[in-house]
Amino acid sequence: ARDDAPTGDNRPLINVGTAYWNDSGDYHNYSNLRFTGSGAQHPFYTSSYSTISNCKGTYTGTSANVVALMFDSLTGTTFINCEASSQTGYAFGNCANIINCYAHDSKIGINRPEGGGVFGCIIDTCQTGIDIATAGNAIYNSTIRNCVIGIEGGTIDAGIFVNNIIADCVTGASLAAVENQYWD
Repeated sequence: ARDDAPTGDNRPLINVGTAYWNDSGDYHNYSNLRFTGSGAQHPFYTSSYSTISNCKGTYTGTSANVVALMFDSLTGTTFINCEASSQTGYAFGNCANIINCYAHDSKIGINRPEGGGVFGCIIDTCQTGIDIATAGNAIYNSTIRNCVIGIEGGTIDAGIFVNNIIADCVTGASLAAVENQYWD
């Protein structure tokens, strides 16, 4: 029996197969669901000012760079207590904040093309744990382990990295330029 806050495989499953779920509306919240897909498109994505909580996304196909759970906008978007994996792509992509999430068994655990925050997450067994590309990223209280590169980024300015554990990675952090960084 399922209660109001199911977990694990007790959550309802939305299997999009080779199709995808594209919710282009803003201000939508999704909770307590599982999404899976195997096509060339991202199995699930939604838009601005939306929240995805206690959901699991799994990409099982072979297309490159497919994101298991993503937003098509960075504005006001948040993942909370979610799990995702995409062996040929990204577990999580395009969002402002990721809180208490688990990314695993992916090419990239968390793809963060713009500034935002990663808080209390676990990233495990990915080629790259967190890929940051621009300024203003904050990563707090997260564990990044068993990755080829823990944190990777281009020219990063004003990054804040506090109380993180980076373990069992070939390279802990690889940033093209380090200006105004704060590591603690």
